[in-house]
Amino acid sequence: MRGRHFSTSLSSSLAHSSLYLLKYYIGIYSMFLSSLVLAQATHGGNFLDLSELQVELSAANLQPAQQCTTLVEQSDPNFSIISATVGKPNDNTPAICIIHGFIKPKIQFVLKLPDTWNQRIYMHGNGGYGGQSVTGAYGTRLSNPALQEGFATLFTDTGHNRADGHNASWAYNDLEKEVDYGFRAVHLSIETAKRLIKTYYSKPATYSYFDGCSGGGRQGLVAAQRFPDDFDGIAVGAPFYDLAGILMQYWHNQKALAVTPLSPEKVVLLGNIIMDKFDDLDGLKDGVISNPLAIDFKPARDLPRDKNGQQGFTRAELETLTKLYSGPRLQGNAIAPGIVIGAELAGKRDAGRTADKSPRLSPWNSRLYPDISGYNQQLDILIPWLRYMAFNNDDPEFDWTKLDMEKDWSRMQPMSAIFNADNPDLHDYKNRGGKLLMYHGWSDIGVSPIMTVQYYEEVMRTMGSVQTQSFFRTFMIPGMFHCNGGRNVDRFDTMTNLINWVEAGIMPESITASSVENDQITRTRPLCPYPQVARYKGEGDINQAENFKCVTP
Repeated sequence: MRGRHFSTSLSSSLAHSSLYLLKYYIGIYSMFLSSLVLAQATHGGNFLDLSELQVELSAANLQPAQQCTTLVEQSDPNFSIISATVGKPNDNTPAICIIHGFIKPKIQFVLKLPDTWNQRIYMHGNGGYGGQSVTGAYGTRLSNPALQEGFATLFTDTGHNRADGHNASWAYNDLEKEVDYGFRAVHLSIETAKRLIKTYYSKPATYSYFDGCSGGGRQGLVAAQRFPDDFDGIAVGAPFYDLAGILMQYWHNQKALAVTPLSPEKVVLLGNIIMDKFDDLDGLKDGVISNPLAIDFKPARDLPRDKNGQQGFTRAELETLTKLYSGPRLQGNAIAPGIVIGAELAGKRDAGRTADKSPRLSPWNSRLYPDISGYNQQLDILIPWLRYMAFNNDDPEFDWTKLDMEKDWSRMQPMSAIFNADNPDLHDYKNRGGKLLMYHGWSDIGVSPIMTVQYYEEVMRTMGSVQTQSFFRTFMIPGMFHCNGGRNVDRFDTMTNLINWVEAGIMPESITASSVENDQITRTRPLCPYPQVARYKGEGDINQAENFKCVTP
């Protein structure tokens, strides 16, 4: 019970052994990378288009009013300053004061205060189940661009350490850590940071911003829904906002694929057929489906049958594909949407803010079907969640294959109240003048883009379309994978557009995005506010944004 005080010949043998060792080490490396996939989720374009900024960031620059080291005195019964140290300027950061803080019970944060401050705060969110080290490379890499522009930057570990357990075992019988991860850590960290900033500079922050994708996108929505005064502007990417819903989609996918697996080669065949059939429905044959919601696709009707599975799909494969594209249902009602159409073929994988790319792979690789090492990310995320986060009573031996949707779905709801960010009533955030900019790649297999659209539509139903779009806009990116990468553009500056909206009142009517290969821009396209889509004007280079316009489909 839960006590909630909260993987013939000598030469052939050697070859076999070498192959085994190769797969073993590939597996270890793959698992290491998988731990970073959600954690390092970012489209990597922020602060790259500062020439488009309509405000002067340095107009109100301030210097510290006291010595950095004196901030260790700012401790009280609820939080403590572990250290306050001076960081010398280098190629990546200006001269700064580095504050390492602690909030009860186990929340850690790092606040970096530049010697020349623009009176703004930039907080970056966490990926996946959080727990990234506040002194590690993740928070530093994502915050440095803002620090270079004079922002105070903030990052929290959400109250636990990923080293405490792979993915979610940190949550075992620990409601305090779950609440801190769910909503408390970001809120208390920004509150504490504002207090320290006011002490250090003798003036409060004028604006505060939050930026996150995937798990960080969930955090951004939590802030807007629960704590509307925390941030003036929030950038939300691919939000993991309904854990039970998206993870039941994972369960549904893996249950179907366990019965009839699909090979990478069969997925390539699938993707080519889909692209040949539907690519030009948007008026342009460019290898990208611009609006998956407009596609009427039924595997049993639209795919070729072949009982041997050589030139088409077997009956069992068609049944599996039907399940994947339909999604999980309970008593005839959808629990979550199916996977999105148009996300089958290989695309680039982004390595971060640089234009470096890993080998082109299908987004299904390692998420829906195992990678070359046998690693399956959906199971790697699903299993710990079912054991440690899904139910009031944790069971470290819970077998995902034994899940009974009829009885277990309702048991997930109490814990969902801690983790979910699905409240469509954002009146408080709108009324305080907050601005929310959300984006999602249409070829994301990690977090359903359809769910993001569903949430946005629910907000519009709750608040009205005109009211919603006056403070909250959503931009869907055709062909983009989870937070970055894909078969189309994936680099765009949400922060510059958000700052212009918050501080200059310039609503983003479109955002120019680009695709970068070998440090060269190979394509630009406009991103349009949902429900609008980018439509080719009929002439000119299809790789130039100027030859497209945003239209309502």
